Amino acid sequence: MNERIRELAVQSGMSKLVDSWEYERFAELIIQECARVAIATPCPITDEVSLQSQGHTWDMATIEASLSIKEHFKDQ
Repeated sequence: MNERIRELAVQSGMSKLVDSWEYERFAELIIQECARVAIATPCPITDEVSLQSQGHTWDMATIEASLSIKEHFKDQ
């Protein structure tokens, strides 16, 4: 199990259950869902001129956030 997931399981009081594959899988699904939410977050810019100049930056930021979430919990 990823060390960070193990640390969070202990913090949550699941220390006796951290070796169970179900809890590891549950944590992986939460991580994947958070990454999906990050990448799907719509740009808050509404006017067309600003969107054209800054929308790409927003898109890249959401992609980077999604990748960072996955990398943070990646097995070492």
